[in-house]
Amino acid sequence: MIQNSTIQTAVSQWVAAATGFGNGQILWAGQNAPRPSGAWVSLNFITYRPVGRDWIQILDNEDPEAEVGQEIIHRVLGVREAVLSIQVFAGPSGTAVGDTAPMAILENIVSVSYLPTRLEALNAAGIGIMGFEPIQNIGALLNPATFEPRAAVTCRMQFASKAEEFGTFIEFVELENETTEQSTYIPEDPNP
Repeated sequence: MIQNSTIQTAVSQWVAAATGFGNGQILWAGQNAPRPSGAWVSLNFITYRPVGRDWIQILDNEDPEAEVGQEIIHRVLGVREAVLSIQVFAGPSGTAVGDTAPMAILENIVSVSYLPTRLEALNAAGIGIMGFEPIQNIGALLNPATFEPRAAVTCRMQFASKAEEFGTFIEFVELENETTEQSTYIPEDPNP
């Protein structure tokens, strides 16, 4: 299964490549940390859902040192769609106009997202961009005297999900002692 940390790292790198923001300016929501000073980006996956039905593969385990009971691999594969919320905060002294405005930063993310150099991190993690919803202005008052420009966009992404476990075709093995004509069953007698 693709690890959530792998997805988050790739998405953070993708946003950094599109915005030029550093690590301290790109945060995942819900971290219970102080706000960065200046402009910053908040990322949050708001939904995950399966696309279609998952399917199962039964494969021979090619590992020559596999333990008894691990002769096969059951692998479940599927496609997942995630909706990523990207919010840009200008900070208390930020501006709502020009190239550093949150709306402009998000428009730049959308515009450059499919350029090969911006997609490197997502491609390496097996994540595809499906599309963006409209960019929204969500500016807000921080207090009665301070307005903070903000903007938000959602991005649909897809990636492969994989889970697997070992299994066996062999339920038991009967060993017969030709001298004593007694049978031993491994792992146990199926008919006690």
